[in-house]
Amino acid sequence: MKRIISIIFILLLVVFNNKDSLNGYNIYFIYQNDCLKCNQELAWLKDINKRFAFNLVILNINKDEQIINKLKKELNIKKLGVPSVILNKEYMEGYSNEIKEHILEKLESDFSNCEMVFKGNEEKELLNCLPKSENVINKNNFWLKIFEAAGIIMGVTFSVVFMIKKYRRIK
Repeated sequence: MKRIISIIFILLLVVFNNKDSLNGYNIYFIYQNDCLKCNQELAWLKDINKRFAFNLVILNINKDEQIINKLKKELNIKKLGVPSVILNKEYMEGYSNEIKEHILEKLESDFSNCEMVFKGNEEKELLNCLPKSENVINKNNFWLKIFEAAGIIMGVTFSVVFMIKKYRRIK
């Protein structure tokens, strides 16, 4: 019985211990102190974050070197400048109207379920947009994990009961 409990405990740890998972739609913004373009782009990203429900991960190039080096390695970036945006594993450096338009186009294609708000004079704005499920990194769901764990526990329990019954018949 102690073995069964320890096996169940280990299985639960494996199912619930996923430290590297990032939930949601992430945009990484890399900046440097005293950078005018960085401040402008950050203000713009915070503004569009009101419309699109993404995680804005703000990284200082001088303080967050470990995370930035991991991203550089993942995306095969040789030299990283500021300001920089990483959007769905796409690296963009600088701040210009072209970059802003590209980011907005990408967000509009990756998000859905927006509320259309009319401001008057036929001007409209999208608000409260949610990412489409295929664009969410690691779609972990709390209830899904609960059901997975319950399924594993039930499977182990039935297997153990079956083995005990079979063992008793042999003797």
